[in-house]
Amino acid sequence: MKSKIIVISAFLLLALAMQARAQQIVRGRVLDATGEPLPGVAVIIRNTTVGVATDFDGLYSISCKPTDVLEFASMGYKSVFEQVGKRTQINVTLVD
Repeated sequence: MKSKIIVISAFLLLALAMQARAQQIVRGRVLDATGEPLPGVAVIIRNTTVGVATDFDGLYSISCKPTDVLEFASMGYKSVFEQVGKRTQINVTLVD
């Protein structure tokens, strides 16, 4: 009985470690068409409620998977969608 619990526990830990490893940190900057930083832009993982907002300098950092698509949205600007893939830095320019 103890050996079954140990095997199941090891399997669960391995599965959890593999899932955590699939996450990556993506950082970047959001600018407007003139090259000025845009604070308060929503950076959301598409089809989820997970997201962050850019800081005063237009910088953001978000934990996501390579299969995720990031949506960059702000009132008055056209939204931009970017596939994460293997990238760890995604810079975006939003236009009116």
